[in-house]
Amino acid sequence: MSRQANAVAMIERQITQIGTSQYPDVEFCKGMIQANYAHGLIDEQQMEEFESRASEAASTRRLALRRESMGRRLGALNLLHGGAQ
Repeated sequence: MSRQANAVAMIERQITQIGTSQYPDVEFCKGMIQANYAHGLIDEQQMEEFESRASEAASTRRLALRRESMGRRLGALNLLHGGAQ
């Protein structure tokens, strides 16, 4: 596999990991993307696309985590107060 293909695969894996992380942070991934761009392993269009996808993955994951957290809080309140009456 070429260095360019390895760079793309590495970035793709990182974007995928953002989508499952308990602490979704786009900054590490953006740094990786920019480093690969600086070394000429990806072009400007790829850089912009990857950064956009990474940001979207982080936003989507944060929203999912907030929903999970809210569901747990509402469930705990429901148990605490004996359910809706």
